[in-house]
Formats: sequence, C-alpha cells, structure tokens
Amino acid sequence: MKRIFAPILVLLFLNCEKTTSKEEVYVHAQLVQNNKEEWTYRIYLDSILFIQQDQIPGREGKHGFRTKKDAERTANLIVKKLSLGQGPHVTQKELVKLGIAY
Repeated sequence: MKRIFAPILVLLFLNCEKTTSKEEVYVHAQLVQNNKEEWTYRIYLDSILFIQQDQIPGREGKHGFRTKKDAERTANLIVKKLSLGQGPHVTQKELVKLGIAY
C-alpha cells in the first residue's frame, strides 16, 4: 500500500508546484490528539488529505508529539514549505530549531 501511495503523493505535490496564480491551492493543517494522548497532524491541499503524520518525523519508533504546540509548530513548517514549493520533509536540525521535545 505504501509503495502505491507514495508516488501518488509525489504526483499531487508536483502538480501543486506548477499551479498558476489563478489556480492557487489552499494548504492547511489540522491537529489531532490520538488515544495515547499524543498529538499528530494532517496536511490538506484544498480539501484533499496530503499528509497524515502520526509520529514525529525522523524519530525512531512510533511516537506522536507530546504537546499540541509541538505538533502545530511542525505542521506550520510543512505548510510553509509546501506554500513555497518546497518538499514536505523535516530534518532533525529543523526539529531542534523548533524546540520539539521527544
């Protein structure tokens, strides 16, 4: 399933990158608290789910964010990157700069 899903996401991302000012895509995040009392986020392109991040990116294991604020800061970084036409990846350095606790 992941092998099929990843290329679709790449195609969606590349398509959004080529939009003109008349075809702007609304990129936004939704914060969600899971049943472990951890926080996750979802990134939408218009109303289409583009990323569902259930764990801290780049961290080993499956752990969500400890606080809503941590999830929000990371989601906002992804929204900013996508809005600038950049890839949605997050580095360890960026997480440290954002002050993400894990």
